[in-house]
Amino acid sequence: MKQLLKYLFIILLFIFSIYYTDKSVDILKLNDPIMKEIKNNLNKYKIESIDAIIDNNIIIPGKEGQEVDVKKTYDAMRKYGSYNENLIKIKEIIPTISINDNLDKYIKLNSSDNKKISLIFIINKEVNINNLNKTLEKNNITATFFIEKNLIENNINFIKNTNHQIELLNSNKILFNSTKSYLESLTNSKLKYCYTEEENNNLLELCKDNKMYTIMPSLIIKKDLYKNIKSNIESSPIISIYLNKYTEKELNSSIEYLKKKGYKFYNLKSLINEEV
Repeated sequence: MKQLLKYLFIILLFIFSIYYTDKSVDILKLNDPIMKEIKNNLNKYKIESIDAIIDNNIIIPGKEGQEVDVKKTYDAMRKYGSYNENLIKIKEIIPTISINDNLDKYIKLNSSDNKKISLIFIINKEVNINNLNKTLEKNNITATFFIEKNLIENNINFIKNTNHQIELLNSNKILFNSTKSYLESLTNSKLKYCYTEEENNNLLELCKDNKMYTIMPSLIIKKDLYKNIKSNIESSPIISIYLNKYTEKELNSSIEYLKKKGYKFYNLKSLINEEV
């Protein structure tokens, strides 16, 4: 029994010594001028995360935040020997509510207060994509194209070589996976978005199963492109455009108008991204 108590005492003493050592190290770190400087500058680098907003079946993306990774920053600066802003290590703050956890909702944006917009081009019939692409390239704009299954073959060269984001325009459930895989092989990237202009539970479920987001545009334009953009841009960050000979003619003047108003163009992936 005495022997057992002796061993137990030794074990407790060992645990206490480790705990005391760790506490002593922590105290030394807190008193280290490098650590004090890091602590004094935490607010300089902190950005609060913003939760996504859910309203019934609609979700408005939030935003990740960031803060200093104190341990990694301290370790890096200790090796360097002094405080150095170039050695600050940042870690993400993930929103509590995120689009990543709510694939069963439609993503819709109703305000372009930050002057960020995304042009979506709906390719559901034969159009001259090359002419459209020239206008976008001339204006240094990256857009998103939703292409119908039956039109993929006629636009393979564009799909394989473009810098624009390419997505699949709604396909039936039976052909969705095979068409999605084929389009991904052409673009060498994963498809991320489905497109709908009204609530469609079957499509929503299909996209959720494929870990894709479902987009519902703020503004749908089939004619009078310039007039519609001028009238609705303040409440329409995601603009869906159906191409025809009239919209093609108006596209350049519409882009010029948006640029003069200070709007910046993003593809969907960049616009909806919750990363800092």
